[in-house]
Amino acid sequence: MKVFFDGTRHSAVFLLCSFLVVISSCGNGNPSGKITGESGKDTSSFRVLEIGRQIIVTDDSIVEPMAKDVSKAGIKYVELKFKYAYTGHKDDESLTNSFEYINGILGKYGLTVWSIHLPYNSAKYNNPAAIDETSRLLSVAYQSRMIRLMTPVFNQKRTVMHGGCGAASGQDANRSHVSVDKIRKVADSCGTVLCIENLIGSIGKNYTELMTEIGGYEDVKSCIDVGHAYIVTHDPAGFLNLVGSDVGTVHIDDNHGSKDEHLFPGDGNIDFVTVYGALMNIGYDGVFMFEPHSNDYKSADAVLSYKNAIIAPYKSSLH
Repeated sequence: MKVFFDGTRHSAVFLLCSFLVVISSCGNGNPSGKITGESGKDTSSFRVLEIGRQIIVTDDSIVEPMAKDVSKAGIKYVELKFKYAYTGHKDDESLTNSFEYINGILGKYGLTVWSIHLPYNSAKYNNPAAIDETSRLLSVAYQSRMIRLMTPVFNQKRTVMHGGCGAASGQDANRSHVSVDKIRKVADSCGTVLCIENLIGSIGKNYTELMTEIGGYEDVKSCIDVGHAYIVTHDPAGFLNLVGSDVGTVHIDDNHGSKDEHLFPGDGNIDFVTVYGALMNIGYDGVFMFEPHSNDYKSADAVLSYKNAIIAPYKSSLH
């Protein structure tokens, strides 16, 4: 998998920079150099991934304060998560104007859109797994339209999509597979990689369903939500290793094993040392994207979480 970072990274706050290595330019298969531990042991399996923060776009007014919060924390990358309530039935011109406004604000604060989370929560327009053919085709058309409108503006490397719609009845992984075939071609033509997320109570909740959705399509990857994997399998590291090179991006969030809490790492029960080790093992070199429960979670806390709950203990485990 190619590396999509370019330029020099912004320094992180709270001394995170002491842990970070320079991210190399596009096309180099290894974004980070080797690090030798105090014992002299080669710890080349240790790479520090760039972190990102998801922004939930509910209306245009929240973008600037969120962008300011993310930038102040020293984070360079974001994922924009659009709910169906935001995009709704707006016409193309209105949506494009909103997208361009949002992108302008992000540029003002030096932020790069790594990924877009396509709209969800509408059983009629956001359910590619629908057995009902009318709903499925409406979903394919809607999500394809969003990709066509968003990608020229945001130029995102990854586009995350739910293969199903919550606990809606009448869903099938094979129908999602058919829908993904149509949507991936649109994504590919726009220059972004479609990534299907593992869910909890919907299609894609286990390895078999997820692979059914994306299987056979070399230009389709998965978005592994670590919290979802923990609730379903209780072994998110094992799940990451199982999916392997099909991991295109990640959602990083913690929980206590039963509820999808979307906490920062260290606030739940997930062993993020083994999760990070799995990412190193499979050669993941994308963005380590934090997906907190709401925009109220401070980005500076994500940086501290990365440093204290993941990087420091993982580095120590290599000695």
